[in-house]
Amino acid sequence: MTTAFIEKQFPVSKVSKESYKERKAVQSQTITGIGKWWGRKPLILVRAVILGCLLPTSDDPRRDLEIFLKIMGMDESGLFERSDKSALDKWVRDELGYTDQEYRSLDTDEKTKLRKVCFSKCSYDRRLSICLRPEQFVRDATDRIWIEINQHCGTHAYGLEDLIQQLSEKRFGKNATIGDCFCGGGSIPFEAARLGLDIYASDLNPVAGLLTWAAINLCGASDDEVAEIRDKNGYHSLIPASEVRQDMVYNNPDDPSDPDIVGWHYKVDVSRIVKYKEKYKDMLEMLNMDDFRFKAEYIASRRYLNELKSAQNQTGDELLDYL
Repeated sequence: MTTAFIEKQFPVSKVSKESYKERKAVQSQTITGIGKWWGRKPLILVRAVILGCLLPTSDDPRRDLEIFLKIMGMDESGLFERSDKSALDKWVRDELGYTDQEYRSLDTDEKTKLRKVCFSKCSYDRRLSICLRPEQFVRDATDRIWIEINQHCGTHAYGLEDLIQQLSEKRFGKNATIGDCFCGGGSIPFEAARLGLDIYASDLNPVAGLLTWAAINLCGASDDEVAEIRDKNGYHSLIPASEVRQDMVYNNPDDPSDPDIVGWHYKVDVSRIVKYKEKYKDMLEMLNMDDFRFKAEYIASRRYLNELKSAQNQTGDELLDYL
């Protein structure tokens, strides 16, 4: 088997800076609003590690790194595409001495050229300050960088999810499966599912289980899907039939001796991430129903949460503060 990129090198500095930017987003982080969890891994770090494990190496380490950064949107062109052009225009005017009127009179090509010149002179940290996070950036399928990526990787992908699945096939002969037996806040299973990989996740802590379940099943769900989750009253029936793999083990609600679900493949549309705590009120009503299948686990979660609250201040804006 070809040596994986992460076995040879890893851009620690850039990934750390991207992780810090994600952390500084506070409640604007993708799954943080679901509930507090200590030590939740940044999603960009999880994405980088998964890609690093799947991306093969070549005889040219420098080129391997260039391709890795292009896929992550952390190369020069990716950073420029992620940048806020209005903020960049202000940099151009301030640093190159253009008045507002002079700058507006320039044609589009000239403005783009000046933006690139100004942007390239800045440090990575400063450029990052006006950029979207990588998870908020999607390379267009017509971007010529996909040609470079495919030539290097031996793939024919024009999107990140397609590329990850093709790299999985090349390395394992099937779609890769990510297992996390200490899933905590759910960062690893969530990001793996978002990349189109199969996931298995578990945690002895019931709060962790609740957070991971909510991240995968509520983040990206439409109002109708959230309503369906509420009405079906139990996560044994939450996976849409079109998304469930046939070889998975199901829980029979009429026979408690049957094994529970051990994993699922669930695609998440980040553009529909549930942003506000009001979205979870229906789920809270479900949890309080007497016939809720996991009432015992829920009670244990509340007991554990109460112990935590006795030792800390409430944040006032998280799901767990309302349980």
